[in-house]
Amino acid sequence: MIDPDEQQGPAQFIIGRLQQSDPSIRPGRPIPLSKITEGFQKMREQRDGGRDDSRSRSSNDEDLLTAELLVPGFGIDVQPDPLMGFGPAAEMLSVAVTEEDEREANELLRRMDRNRDGVLSGSEISSRFSGNPLDFDRNRDGKLTARELAVRYARRREGREESRRDDDRRRDRDRNRDEPVEIPDVFNGRKSYRVTTSRQMPEGLPGFFTDKDADGDGQVSMAEFAEEWSDEVVKEFFASDLNRDGVITADEALRAVEMPDGSDFASTSSASSPTSSPSGAIAAAAPSEPIDEKYVKVGQRIIGKYDKNNDNALTASEWEKMLMSPADADANRDGRVTVEEYALWMQSRDRK
Repeated sequence: MIDPDEQQGPAQFIIGRLQQSDPSIRPGRPIPLSKITEGFQKMREQRDGGRDDSRSRSSNDEDLLTAELLVPGFGIDVQPDPLMGFGPAAEMLSVAVTEEDEREANELLRRMDRNRDGVLSGSEISSRFSGNPLDFDRNRDGKLTARELAVRYARRREGREESRRDDDRRRDRDRNRDEPVEIPDVFNGRKSYRVTTSRQMPEGLPGFFTDKDADGDGQVSMAEFAEEWSDEVVKEFFASDLNRDGVITADEALRAVEMPDGSDFASTSSASSPTSSPSGAIAAAAPSEPIDEKYVKVGQRIIGKYDKNNDNALTASEWEKMLMSPADADANRDGRVTVEEYALWMQSRDRK
């Protein structure tokens, strides 16, 4: 029996709709539960039997109303969700079940439920099951329902998905390990190397380079180049610091000599630096004795043969193919060998 004080809120709306099918139902009076059940049955019959458009719309409204009921109707068997329990078993059973999991569970139950009682008992559980299927028996009644079997399929599915994710992560790690690591260029293409070994410096370096490389690391820093700075000193330094990183390397010094007007700076810097002539070199820029004309002609012929840029002088890149290096002929230590320097050097060698 539904008393009048229980007919408020949503129940009042439902009773009003039921009254359309059964006028004997009177809101505000006690209503037997049997009347409610009969009213719902009549509504279903009207829906299934077919009516005119107005009744069809009414039936659709009843469908929506019925679908929104939170409490199942009388005589409808609804299996409640079993409790999860506590501890590791509860964690194993805490898994989202999909429609596919339920479909597989129902298919398994259909094939293995020999007595058709809707559950799998111990005698019906085959040894072909992997692991212990009764681990998913939440209520510990020794039987597996379709819902419990669905949880088992869901856990197995999640295990496969996690295994695939682990494989993908492992492949990504292996792929990243094989790929070369790109080191960011924080100097925007500028290169500066500090030489830690005592390797021999290349031939043809202007004298200022060896004179100013105080720590012998194979490069000239700004601190080594000058103690006091002016616009002219900065200009001289950047004439050889080609990448403007504040350090002159041996390669930069050699390339600077080969640039137009490069010898002007090299000779000026060498002249202002303490003299430390290489072995066998002519120390003075001006010859201390007249040069024999025949040596001048030899110098013209040799230099003309290897002088690629026709500037009447040889740099290291031009004399590298000569059988005998003329590096010691660079009297003024500017990294360039002129005809006069070559002739004086040959004359000095022959008179020793």
